[in-house]
Amino acid sequence: MQRIALLSLVLAAALAATAEEAPEKGPNAGHEAYGLYQELCGRCHGVQADGNGPQAALLQPRPPDLTRLRGPDGAAIGREELMRVIDGRRTLRAHGAGEMPVWGWVLVPDEPDADLRERVRIQLVQSLADYIVSIQRPSDDR
Repeated sequence: MQRIALLSLVLAAALAATAEEAPEKGPNAGHEAYGLYQELCGRCHGVQADGNGPQAALLQPRPPDLTRLRGPDGAAIGREELMRVIDGRRTLRAHGAGEMPVWGWVLVPDEPDADLRERVRIQLVQSLADYIVSIQRPSDDR
């Protein structure tokens, strides 16, 4: 249990430092996973999560606006669906042949304890999905 606390503390410190370096703040910058989003997603999806990151123009198809995610029925996409996309259990048509990195495996720390690795991976994917849910805007909000 101490090892997971130590890993979480190291990760939190690294993410906080990353978030402080960003001159422009994105939506819900106070969220615990804001730094994680900026580090992993911001280059493509942008600081504002609107799909206009510095790498977006190089990608085909372009990254979606993560503040307006909707399912086929027009309802907002929930946390569980976002987790499946983030960790690679579900691919999105908008991501074509899987251009989006599968973060579920990248987020696993170099830890020999498989149980601990899995718990940390799930915690980080959940946090990132919670952040994306927290920045959703109504579809008619321009």
